Amino acid sequence: LQDSNATAASIQQLIQLQNKVIEQQNEERKSSNEKIIQLIDQQNKDRLSAIELYKSLQIIAKKPSNPDCPKCSSTAIKMLFCTHFSVQIAIWLLKWNCKLFMQGCHMA
Repeated sequence: LQDSNATAASIQQLIQLQNKVIEQQNEERKSSNEKIIQLIDQQNKDRLSAIELYKSLQIIAKKPSNPDCPKCSSTAIKMLFCTHFSVQIAIWLLKWNCKLFMQGCHMA
């Protein structure tokens, strides 16, 4: 009887330990899933920002160039777009209302 009680107690301890491990794994999965969701949300926000930015730039492209713009030459603009497109460049273009010359540019 003592042996069977000891065995039952051991089995109960094993089950409790197993439950703790399962609980911990579930917490880790939940945390991991939350991080993935945050990442996807951020990527979606970035994509939307990029789309909005591109739409703005297409509008600018149709406007006449600003004569006061210090670097409003087709080569300079094309270079900016083809080598390293950044938000800063977009802000600069919006500010100066530059005419974009995008022939042969991968952005076009």
